Amino acid sequence: MIATRYPRWPLVLLLAGTGLATVAVIDALSAVRSQQRVAAEAIGGYSNFAAWSYREHLTARMTEAAHEVLGPVNHGQYRHVNPEIPDATDLHNYLKWDVACLCHRVFFGPDPRAFLGFNLHADTLGVAPFNTPVQYSPQEHAWILDTLRRQIQSGYRSDWGFTYVVARHRYFAYTLMPTVWGDTIVYGVEYPAPEFTQFVASVLDAGDLLPSTFTRQHPNRALLAVQISDPAHQIVFASDAHPTWRYDARTPMPTSYGGIELRAEVRPEYAGLFVIGGLPQSHLPFLLTLLALAAALSVVAVAQLRREVELGRLRADFVANVSHELRTPLAQIRLDLDTVRLGRHPNDAYRAAALDRVDRETRRLTFLAENVLRFSRRGRASAPSDRLPTDVAAETARIVEEFRPLASARRAMIALDTDGAPVAMLDRDALRHIVLNLLDNAAKYGPMGQTIRVGVHNSGGTVRVTVTDQGPGVPDDEREIVWQAFRRGSGAMHQGVGGSGMGLTIVREIVQQHGGQSRVSGATFTIELPCHAS
Repeated sequence: MIATRYPRWPLVLLLAGTGLATVAVIDALSAVRSQQRVAAEAIGGYSNFAAWSYREHLTARMTEAAHEVLGPVNHGQYRHVNPEIPDATDLHNYLKWDVACLCHRVFFGPDPRAFLGFNLHADTLGVAPFNTPVQYSPQEHAWILDTLRRQIQSGYRSDWGFTYVVARHRYFAYTLMPTVWGDTIVYGVEYPAPEFTQFVASVLDAGDLLPSTFTRQHPNRALLAVQISDPAHQIVFASDAHPTWRYDARTPMPTSYGGIELRAEVRPEYAGLFVIGGLPQSHLPFLLTLLALAAALSVVAVAQLRREVELGRLRADFVANVSHELRTPLAQIRLDLDTVRLGRHPNDAYRAAALDRVDRETRRLTFLAENVLRFSRRGRASAPSDRLPTDVAAETARIVEEFRPLASARRAMIALDTDGAPVAMLDRDALRHIVLNLLDNAAKYGPMGQTIRVGVHNSGGTVRVTVTDQGPGVPDDEREIVWQAFRRGSGAMHQGVGGSGMGLTIVREIVQQHGGQSRVSGATFTIELPCHAS
């Protein structure tokens, strides 16, 4: 009853400790997640501001660039009245004059690839290269006319403004010039893809893109990840090849600016510039490791407590079994001695039988005492000087004769079968313990009047000693249990056989000390020892 109650309060404490550790971990994770959520919202807000600022700067620059190249042919809300209609080849002459190169050039936007001009209701496209020769194929002519017309006829019209068209990685800007006689002339430019990409990317280098209180002298390219996509979601410009996009913000440009979409994000590694303390680091791996360690320690502690309880029970069983093993022969000895002392023997034969029983029970007590002494010294290997070349067959025969009186108490016979004279390096006292324990085990678990068979054979460089009784044998699932200290097989419980639970443990340890092996199969116990090389 004590063994059952003993582990309850330590177990409760362990479970309570593990529970508190779990609650602490959950609370810590909740706090970190809350802080991360607040910080993420703040970073998301700054990302949204960065996207809006980028859009405003890019809008201003695209407006300025379109006005520079198309402003002279843009009449705003007024219609063209002059019969003279400018040709596409005339548009570059409207650019500002640069005295340094004595030429017309672009100052604000990217250099055009070509100037375009056509009547909205005609199928002829006028093309005027800007600096380098450009040759459009008929298919390109048709595609440009179709693309710009569909944009103009889609319902969106800016009769006094400028419109950008972004499609298939080609970039156009155009304006409409209605005439008083009913025609509408379309003037436009196509920008080369590299120059246009560099143009929209240059906004990232604007000094006023973000307030200095945010940047703290850090360049925008270091603080921000920016991506610009066309209406077909094709990337026009990306400042980072593999952005994380955890706290990004998106903002579309108006249709007149190509319908492109801006995506911006404050890089998490610079979050400390915007949020005090930066983004809280997740301690999930550490906390989970801590929780797992606490749980593992609890499991180990519970297992240790269970082991202590089991060992306590085994020790109690051992003491009870040894006491029983001692009490029975002592009672028999005392009974026989009292009978002899009081002269209650009817004849000499009865007296001799009593003395034989005293001798047999004394042998049992001696054998039990030797086992207990040997068990107390378990784990200590015999010194090499104690081991001598031993004729195992002859020594086993002597031990069998020593055990016959004990076997006769259960009317058991012992049959010895030896093969040659196998020699092994042994401590003879150790061999005696091995054989006596195996014989005692066979006598206990076999039926009354059985024949115990002992075999000693030379098998392939090893000495094999077998002891077989006529009992039910050891079940397969208990073949290793019976060798453990204080552990006894289920057969002992069913048959009510007494025992200390240490005999077979002594056998295995002695065999292992001599470099051998021990095993059991059914009712046959086998030990194998290395032969002595003569």
